[in-house]
Amino acid sequence: MTTQAIRSNVPALQSSPSADYLAILSTFPGMAFRRRNDKLASLEFVSEGSRQLLGIAPEELTSGRRSYLDLIHPDDRQAFATYFAATLSGVGTAQSEYRVVLDDGTIKWVSGKTHAVTASDGTTQFIHGYVVDITEKRLAELRDRHRVTILAALATRAPLKTVLDAIVRSIEAEEPSIACSIMLLDESGRRLTLGAAPSLPPSVQASLDGTEVSARGGPASVAVLTGQRVVIHDLRAHPIGATQIGQRMIHEAQRLSTWAEPIIAPGGRLLGAITTLRSNPHTSSGLHGPATMSVSRWT
Repeated sequence: MTTQAIRSNVPALQSSPSADYLAILSTFPGMAFRRRNDKLASLEFVSEGSRQLLGIAPEELTSGRRSYLDLIHPDDRQAFATYFAATLSGVGTAQSEYRVVLDDGTIKWVSGKTHAVTASDGTTQFIHGYVVDITEKRLAELRDRHRVTILAALATRAPLKTVLDAIVRSIEAEEPSIACSIMLLDESGRRLTLGAAPSLPPSVQASLDGTEVSARGGPASVAVLTGQRVVIHDLRAHPIGATQIGQRMIHEAQRLSTWAEPIIAPGGRLLGAITTLRSNPHTSSGLHGPATMSVSRWT
């Protein structure tokens, strides 16, 4: 939807939205809103798109039971405040890209466009806006940047640790709520050496290095032992959580859920395993995705 289209259509919300207008808004992939210019940032209208974008019903936002401002990623709140200040200054349509954090911990990149509606005396009465999900666009841009970094490291024959570290950081950058590690199978095929785990505490890294491939060796060890993906929704309720590595993950790394996948070379040779860890218990559908795609590009 173009900026001009938003500006020409949203003012119709100054009166109660008609059924036809609401039906039109429901066809757009995003959330339209109308906000009062008051200290509470009260939302008078929110379109049905809030359900898909935020997982929140419109009435939750318009009633004040939920605040859109609370969903803004902490690191983006200052920039968001600057963006809204630009709207109030009368610059026309202001635009910004920022992150929102959903109730399940999912982080989405969104693009917001806002336009101030002024009274005859020039004071701002309302703010009309439109928010759309641009997560895939931002991730594609991020992947391209990291692909260049990794390919440059390979082209210059950088040390293996440098390449692995770049891969891990590219995965973590796509989803900042996770920590990732890559473990490599040694020549004996009996132990795993730490390839990269830049976001894990040094004590946890030390405990991972040299892990024996066994059912009690941790998620990566089990993934290598079985040749299959290992998903643990809550380490506290799983036998691996009682192992030394599991305890370090819980108490020192402060991670409660994990996913591990064996890394297999094109010829079928087992190389090791990649593991992602989250701070909160999580479902299996959320424990694989960015990591799976990233590893498949480089193995």
